[in-house]
Amino acid sequence: MKKSILATIYWTIDKNHKDYNCMLPYPSETEILDYTDVYYFDTDYYGNITRKEMENYVKRDLKLIAGGGYDWKHIHNVRFEFSTNQNDINAFLDKFDDDIKNQFV
Repeated sequence: MKKSILATIYWTIDKNHKDYNCMLPYPSETEILDYTDVYYFDTDYYGNITRKEMENYVKRDLKLIAGGGYDWKHIHNVRFEFSTNQNDINAFLDKFDDDIKNQFV
């Protein structure tokens, strides 16, 4: 069985972020960036993982993503939103084509 959680991270960056020069237009230090993804936890592997445990795992992963894959020293004002509601997850996945959606069913 799989447990799913939809997660969004919101953050700002400073000019020392490793990927700052790759972002066009350059974001200001007050511009809020965001990234959303769905995480799946296989209960055969993770056991009876709680929502809090899923959120803690996802927070670390999303902060690393926001940091450009290196660290999270240059991300600030970090905020998260989570949902385990299947309607929210489906609404997010509906933005993608069927080939991508079918990987997560």
